[in-house]
Amino acid sequence: MVKEKEFLDFRLQRFKIEREKFDRSGVYAYTQRLLAYNSNKIEGSTLTEEQTASLFDNGTLPKSDDYYRAKDVEEMNGHFLMFNKMLDTLNELLSQELIKQLHYELKSGVFEDRANGYAIGDYK
Repeated sequence: MVKEKEFLDFRLQRFKIEREKFDRSGVYAYTQRLLAYNSNKIEGSTLTEEQTASLFDNGTLPKSDDYYRAKDVEEMNGHFLMFNKMLDTLNELLSQELIKQLHYELKSGVFEDRANGYAIGDYK
């Protein structure tokens, strides 16, 4: 049990250090890219792992003859923000307010959801 706690504390410290230094080569960036890609893929995103990585690493998408859906890009960026909010609030108890804050980070930049009156940062 002690070893597990030490490992978790070490991992969280690495996340925070890498995030603060904008390090895109470590476990923080790896987790951001894969978690965002897989989570958004489940929801129907058309972005590839390479496109997701590019969006996270430098804020751009690779030049391509394919088109990019704006909603996919907006949701991916929201996912990156939500992950950071999760790191910032790890020591807080899970509450309805925290769930709403996480949802706000995830969806606040998605034009389609805002335009359709979707409850950003609140329950449907």
